[in-house]
Amino acid sequence: SFLVLQHMEYEDAFLMLRALATLLKPDGRAFLQFPYLLSEFYGQGTIDQALTGDRRPIRVRAYTPESVRFFVEHAGLEIERLAVGLDDIVNQNEIGLICRRPA
Repeated sequence: SFLVLQHMEYEDAFLMLRALATLLKPDGRAFLQFPYLLSEFYGQGTIDQALTGDRRPIRVRAYTPESVRFFVEHAGLEIERLAVGLDDIVNQNEIGLICRRPA
C-alpha cells in the first residue's frame, strides 16, 4: 500500500489492515507506507487542513510510528520493520512498514 491508507479515516484504515491480515497467506508479508505526522511536510499539512476547515474525504491523515504500531498489531499483523524513512524506500516524511501475517 503506497499513498492509500492516508486518505482513509483512521477507523477505515484499521479495518483495511484487518482485512489484509486475512488476505495474506500465513507468513505472507506486506509493505505499507504512512505519512509521518511529525515531519515538517505532513505536520504542516495537518495544521493547514485544520485551519482551513478542510474536511474532504480525500484529505491526508498522518501517523506516528507509535500509532502505526498500535493499528497494525491490533489488526493481527506482526511488525518486522518499522521506521521513518525505512532504508530510503520511503523518504523522511514517511513511515515505512514491513509486516507479516503470523504463521
